[in-house]
Amino acid sequence: MTAARRGRSWGTGVLAAFGRFLAGILAVVAISMSEDVQLVTEQYYDDELRYQERIQATERANGMAKRVSMELRPGAVLVRFPRLGSPEDVNGRVTLYRPANRAEDRTLPLVLDTLWMQNIATRSLAPGLWRVQVQWHLHGEEYYTEQPLILP
Repeated sequence: MTAARRGRSWGTGVLAAFGRFLAGILAVVAISMSEDVQLVTEQYYDDELRYQERIQATERANGMAKRVSMELRPGAVLVRFPRLGSPEDVNGRVTLYRPANRAEDRTLPLVLDTLWMQNIATRSLAPGLWRVQVQWHLHGEEYYTEQPLILP
C-alpha cells in the first residue's frame, strides 16, 4: 500500500509529530509557571555571605569533647547540652526548620534548665521532616549544630 492510497504523505506525519511535541512543551511550560516556588530564605544572598561563619561554628561544635544531642520523645524534642559551666552562660536560639513549608518554621530562644536541657513541645507541629538547628554563644564563641528529625 503506497502513501498516496492511504490519504496522507510522510510530510503530514512529520508535521503532526512536531505539533504534538510543541503542545507537550507548552504544557510543561504552563505547569511550571503555575507552580508555587518558595525560596528557602528571603535574604539568601546575605545568608550565603555568612555561610563561612556557619562552617566555623559547626567545626567548633563538632570539636567539643561532648556534643549537643537531640532526642525525639513522645510530644517533644529534648535538646541536651554537655555541662559547660553555668547554663546562664549559654545563650542562643533553636530553630525548627521545615523544608517543605517555610511558613511552619519556628524559632525559639535557647533556655537551658539546671540539667542543661531544653524540652520543646512538638504537638502543634505537622508530621514529617524537620531540621532542629541549634545556634549558641559561649565565652565569646559561636557554635552551631543541626539534626534532622521525622515527626510521626
